[in-house]
Amino acid sequence: MTTQLVFENRSLNPNVRRVGLFWDCLDHDQHIRPLTWQVVLQCPYRWYRSFQIDLTLSVRFVNREGNISPDVLVDRKVVCGEATIEPRRKGDGIDLTITVPKGHRLHKVQVVRCGFPLTETRLPLQGECVLRAPDRLNFAADMTTRQGFRIDRREIGPGVASFDLHHVQAMRVAMYGGTPGPKSDPINFFGYDIQYS
Repeated sequence: MTTQLVFENRSLNPNVRRVGLFWDCLDHDQHIRPLTWQVVLQCPYRWYRSFQIDLTLSVRFVNREGNISPDVLVDRKVVCGEATIEPRRKGDGIDLTITVPKGHRLHKVQVVRCGFPLTETRLPLQGECVLRAPDRLNFAADMTTRQGFRIDRREIGPGVASFDLHHVQAMRVAMYGGTPGPKSDPINFFGYDIQYS
C-alpha cells in the first residue's frame, strides 16, 4: 500500500533548520531510535514537499562474512534460505518473527521500507527473534545549527508528532507555531485532509 504525503511549513520561526521524518522503531533497550527516513532541509514559510511512502516491508540478511542478501518481500510467511519469516499485524505495526535453525550462517537481519532500513538486530544462534515494523511516522523539528543528515533525538524540539499511516491513502501534515518573540509558542505538527483506503 502507498501513502501520498504532503508536508508544508506554516511556522513563522526562522530558526527551524530541518524537519526529520522517522519511524517509531525500538532498539535493544526498548528506547525509540530516531532512524531518520527523510530530512527536509531549508523549509521557508508556506513551502511544501511531497513524499510517496510505500508501506510494504522487506527484509535483508547479512551473513558472517558481511555479504548482504537481496531484499525479500514479507507480505506473508516466507522461507528465505535458512530463515523463516512470519509477519503478524499487531496494533499500529507488524511483528516479524524470524526463525533460524542451529548452525545457520546468518549474522543479522534488517527490516526495510522504501529501500531504507527501519531497524536491525543480530540473529540468535538458534530459535527465533521478533522485529517490529511500525506504521507510525514521526515528524520532529530540529532547532540546532549543526549540519548533516542525522537528527539526534536529544536535539529535536518538544513538538514531535506521530501519524499512523496504516490504511491512509493520502494526507497533509502542516507545521505550525514557533512564532519568535516573547509570546513564542511551541512548534506543532497537524495532520489534515486524510483520505483512508
